[in-house]
This record gives sequence, structure tokens and C-alpha cells, in this order.
Amino acid sequence: MDKIDRKILYYLDVDGRCTYTSIAKSILRSKVFVKNRIEMLQNKGVLAGFTTIIDISQLGFLTFDVFLALKLGQIDDQIVAYLKNEAMVNCAIKVSGKYHLYFSIIAKNIYEFEDIYARFLERLRCLFPTQCFDSRMLKIIRNRRSSLFHGWNL
Repeated sequence: MDKIDRKILYYLDVDGRCTYTSIAKSILRSKVFVKNRIEMLQNKGVLAGFTTIIDISQLGFLTFDVFLALKLGQIDDQIVAYLKNEAMVNCAIKVSGKYHLYFSIIAKNIYEFEDIYARFLERLRCLFPTQCFDSRMLKIIRNRRSSLFHGWNL
């Protein structure tokens, strides 16, 4: 992958609906050149498809990312399964390192988030009544623009 491919990917990341013509103007190449490069990236599997991403903040929701450090040694699959069945949980995965669990909650406001989070903590206490855990909510994210190209010399 060369610098031109990275530029094409950047413009597709910014706006997945941009035209070959608009990308061509931005990178000073022809429309046919851009079309061929995008097809090549698709054939190589670099571009697996195009997906619609909904900005939930435009619908009045916030995204709360929660990173949880547990003193359990291992995350029980029951915890992840519980989170995945919670209607307002967008994502729940086991992670390694400083934290053991990551999940994302969609809520209209901080109060709704706290209600969902309190139900999770109660469930955690039911599953592991003798364990202590340390939870830290690190940040509220309003917009998840891709950082795939952050730091690339375009």
C-alpha cells in the first residue's frame, strides 16, 4: 500500500459516500485512476465493504465507554453475556492489560447511564458476592470518528 492508497482510504473514511471524482480532485488524479485503485483495494481485502454508521448523538444519545478492572482473575462469560443482552449496551468484550472488561452504554443522559450501570453492578455482585472490584468510567464519547489514519503522513 502506498501513499496514494492511504489518501484514498483517508477520504473514504471521512466520507464513505464520496465520489470517485471528489477523491480524484483531492489527490490530483483521474476518476478512472481512483476507481481502479478502490477496486484493487477491494480485491486485496483492504476494503471489505462499505457500512453505514449512524451518529447516535444526532438522535439525542450519548455513548459511555466503561473500562472495568476486576480482581477476579478471569472475566466470567456470564458477565459478558449479561451485558450483550442489555438493550442499551452497544458492545461488551473481554480485554487484557490494566482492565479486564470493556463495554459501551448508549443513554440519553448521565442519569439513564447511571441506572443501567447500577443494574450491571448489582448483577456483578450477585454473580460474585465475595469479590471486590475496581471500576473506572474513563470517558464519555460523543463522536467515534476513526483514528485509523491518525499520525499518517498524508
